[in-house]
Amino acid sequence: MTQQDILIEQLKAGKSKRNYAVVTIIKAEGSTPRESGKMLVFADGKTVGTVGGGRVERLATADAVSCIAQGGNACKEYTLLEEGTGIGMSCGGNVTVFIEVYRVKPQLVMCGAGHVGGALIQLAQFCGYDVTLVDTRPDEYIQDKIDLADVFVHVEDFYQGVKELNVPDGCCFVIATFGHAHDGEALEAALGKNASYVGMVGSKRKVGTLFAGLLEKGFTQEQLDSVYTPIGLDIGSETPEEIALAVMAEIMKVKKGSTAKHLRDCDHK
Repeated sequence: MTQQDILIEQLKAGKSKRNYAVVTIIKAEGSTPRESGKMLVFADGKTVGTVGGGRVERLATADAVSCIAQGGNACKEYTLLEEGTGIGMSCGGNVTVFIEVYRVKPQLVMCGAGHVGGALIQLAQFCGYDVTLVDTRPDEYIQDKIDLADVFVHVEDFYQGVKELNVPDGCCFVIATFGHAHDGEALEAALGKNASYVGMVGSKRKVGTLFAGLLEKGFTQEQLDSVYTPIGLDIGSETPEEIALAVMAEIMKVKKGSTAKHLRDCDHK
């Protein structure tokens, strides 16, 4: 497989939104299967191309899968010795590979094209997210927000529309529609997704009423406890832009597993 073939496969992976890593031989010493080579490794362990085959390639594949999961690049050296500390290949020598990870952008579904939604779309994109906007209103009423989003999906109702969305596992959902009932519809559907974050605007009173109704419909307390509502971190936000900042900060906190403390209060910083 040529370098051009590898590039074509990378383009295909990008278009299909698959995470992958490129493994490249950057150094080969002694007797090795190959002095140069490149392969793509996908998150499920499937490969395209080669760095020499055999156990070195199996180890490189396993390391690449690990790097994809962790989201970081790495250099790995493999010693090819028949005995001792090597990996059991008879050729002898050392192979060093560079593993470069390419991950698709995380996705955020914004339910509601209001002022908060518009501000959050822009901030989420700035933070590296692809944003899908969902709303029931005619396009001409919300065209300015549609123009901001990466994808707009017009739906007849929020429940069915969000339920039918084709989104990857780990997607984030933010619910800020133009009515209490619509928020509830979007939340019901979002709870059926394998989301990494589900947040909804609303006062504690509104949330309590909505949650009581969802419990009667068969949702569990564990499902409801997973919802971040009232939404966002407590930073004293009032304007749509400030609320968007509070929401995005909360999403990042959840994604990174951070404490959201002041850095001056963190010993490890």
